[in-house]
Amino acid sequence: MKFDERFNELLDEAGRIVDILVMDEYPDEHFWHLALDRDTLVFAEIDEKRGVLMLSCDVGTVSQPEQGRIYELFLRYNHGPAAQYGTYLSLASAAGPVWLWCESSVATLDRTSLADLLATFRRKAGGWKKIVDGSWSPDVLRRPDFMELASGSVIRA
Repeated sequence: MKFDERFNELLDEAGRIVDILVMDEYPDEHFWHLALDRDTLVFAEIDEKRGVLMLSCDVGTVSQPEQGRIYELFLRYNHGPAAQYGTYLSLASAAGPVWLWCESSVATLDRTSLADLLATFRRKAGGWKKIVDGSWSPDVLRRPDFMELASGSVIRA
C-alpha cells in the first residue's frame, strides 16, 4: 500500500478523533486541505524524499504598533523548544501573512499520534492567531515579561 493511501486511512481515523470538518485530497500532489474547525484551515503535504508530513496554516498578518515585539517573539519561538519538535513560523514578506508550520516523520505516524499532532497544531494556530490579530490586550504586549508569558501559554511546545 502506498503511503498516500495509508495516510488517507490515518486521516480518516484521526479525523474522527479530532473532528476534522472537511478534508479535500489532491492525490497527484500528495496534498490535503483540512478544516480542523471553522477558523483553522490547514494544508497537509507529504514530502516523500524526506519522509516528512508538513502541516501549514496562515495565522494572519501583523499590523499592530507592537509589530517589533511580536516579530521578536517569532524569532524566539523559532529558536526555542518548539523548533525541536518541528514547529516554526515564517513570513511570506515583511508585511505579509504569518504561516505556522509543523514537520513530522511519516515513519512513526499512527492514528493516535496524527490526531495528537493535528490537535496540538490547531491549538497553536489558535494561539498565534490571537497574538497576530491583536486579540491580546495591548497592555499585555507591553509587559516586560510578555515573551515569557506568550511562550509559556497557548503557543508553548
